[in-house]
Amino acid sequence: WQFDVLRYERPALVRVFSLIVGHYGIPEHFCVSLERLDLFSKTVMEWHNPSAAYHNWYHGVSCCQMTFCLLKEGGADQYLTRLEVYALLLAALVHDVDHAGHNNDFEIKSRSLKASIYKNDAVLENHSIKILENEILKEDGCNLFEQLVMDGRTEEVDEILEKCRNYILWTDPARHGTLLKELVQLHDEKKKKKKKVGVCAAVVNCDCCKNGDDDNNCDHDDYTSIVVGDDND
Repeated sequence: WQFDVLRYERPALVRVFSLIVGHYGIPEHFCVSLERLDLFSKTVMEWHNPSAAYHNWYHGVSCCQMTFCLLKEGGADQYLTRLEVYALLLAALVHDVDHAGHNNDFEIKSRSLKASIYKNDAVLENHSIKILENEILKEDGCNLFEQLVMDGRTEEVDEILEKCRNYILWTDPARHGTLLKELVQLHDEKKKKKKKVGVCAAVVNCDCCKNGDDDNNCDHDDYTSIVVGDDND
């Protein structure tokens, strides 16, 4: 919980993503080398706007790390498949890529081109998805799913990308109120079939968490069990 990204130079954080996904055996299971993961991460770094005061590369790495902490220390990974963990960590890293430094409300009220393209809906989140899929993954050596496609595992690729899109869209502040209501409902109903949705929604909202701030570090050890309820019920 005490890992502070601001203590490091930007390039020093490139390997964080491959180290985290390596904990879950993702490179082996999804046939992607550590070298490719690191090149992908470096490209994500370069696509983050260095002039953005908050939504920059440090924020992306911090969210990825905080997601990992909630998965591992909070126990959320007990409720998710490896594929869901992969999609969640990927979304955490790239959810604000190419962020302009202002919010969706600004984009909409200024009638920006992005707002027009995405019809005023999750403008910056949809833009990040577009950059991931149409730019980053298509750069030389950065396609994380190249071997999976060659092996005929295209359904897995489609599922990872679809889940990643949904997780990124969940970081839109306009969706936070709805998510909170859904989490409360899931907890009250304790429907195991829907627990994964609740866990992913809760974890992806580490976008709102601070990193390296002792005053903001609450006790997360029982976080996931509180969200999803007691399995024995």
